[in-house]
Amino acid sequence: MFTSSLPPNGPFVMSIPRMFTIVPLSLTFDHRAVTGGEATRFMGAIIEDLALAD
Repeated sequence: MFTSSLPPNGPFVMSIPRMFTIVPLSLTFDHRAVTGGEATRFMGAIIEDLALAD
């Protein structure tokens, strides 16, 4: 399951802006070689591994 690292009320706490480090991720794949489900599971594994770095 994917979860956001932002607090429930967004990047603001009591109207005070907070800074977050964001790493943009994108995935390009050949749909003839892998399915969308496989690509989604792969991206999920990458996200989980990156979250462990916290």
